Amino acid sequence: MAAISIINWHDCVIKKIVEIPEEDRLIFEVDYPVAWETGKYEVHYITFSGIYRYQIHEGPFSGAITITDFKIQEGPDAHGATSYQMDTNAGYRIIKCRDIVLTKGKLGG
Repeated sequence: MAAISIINWHDCVIKKIVEIPEEDRLIFEVDYPVAWETGKYEVHYITFSGIYRYQIHEGPFSGAITITDFKIQEGPDAHGATSYQMDTNAGYRIIKCRDIVLTKGKLGG
């Protein structure tokens, strides 16, 4: 599992989300900030594996949904799943999963 503290969550722009129910995976393709001082972003994807819960608590919003914070909501349970809160500029999302991996590049390529 990637340490969530080393991922630059703030200012990640969510481009698309793919759910793979058969594999209990949720994949976010994001514009990832690689150099804030110059405004440089690169496409990355964040894979959440061992999904137990995914809830969206956001209201109507115009424009790109951007992550503003990501934090542990509740520690690992008996199955090794941790509940996280992803704050966005439109509200928040709850993701309960066992693993998080950040990978450079676009989905499928």
